[in-house]
Amino acid sequence: RILFFQEEILRLDTVYGRHASAVLTPGPGVRIDAVVGLADPPAAGPTYVPLGDIARGDHRDILVRMTVTPRKPGAPLELLDAVITFDDALEDAGKLERRVYFGAYTSDDEAKVVKATNSDVELSAARAEASATMILGLEAAKRGANVRARLLLTKGAEAARAQIKRTPSAELEEQATNMVVIAASTPETDTASAKAAP
Repeated sequence: RILFFQEEILRLDTVYGRHASAVLTPGPGVRIDAVVGLADPPAAGPTYVPLGDIARGDHRDILVRMTVTPRKPGAPLELLDAVITFDDALEDAGKLERRVYFGAYTSDDEAKVVKATNSDVELSAARAEASATMILGLEAAKRGANVRARLLLTKGAEAARAQIKRTPSAELEEQATNMVVIAASTPETDTASAKAAP
């Protein structure tokens, strides 16, 4: 499932922060599979997410895909600890830190799971993921890594269209179509420069 970390998580609108970053640490039995926008899949353990500079009123969204080992119904679940750090640029107070904890309860009641699903959040997450995939695919193609680019864009389009079946969206459909078109126009083999790269 996708966790959509909205503006409540990075409530930094009272400070100016430079060089902000988040370290996401999964709970016991939880694995971070992907963070939208990061080129490489996370390694086991904590995942580092750069956030850049934060101006007053800004917010950052972090999309995380996680896998959880099976639990008994009703068991409390420690999903994620997030530690956000940034250099204070308002009072010159040095490096500051904010901590956020995410938990949940397991359930085998499909009706409860469906009721708890927020279709607007899922759709927003899917659009953000499609945008990030497009950027990663274009960057790979620019480096001559055409095989990776085609794979990223093809899988991105498939994921987008799977979401469209659940929550129809003309914008997401356009994103999926663009990914398919770009993938089809990308050479099937890597360029010489990509092959020569370490």
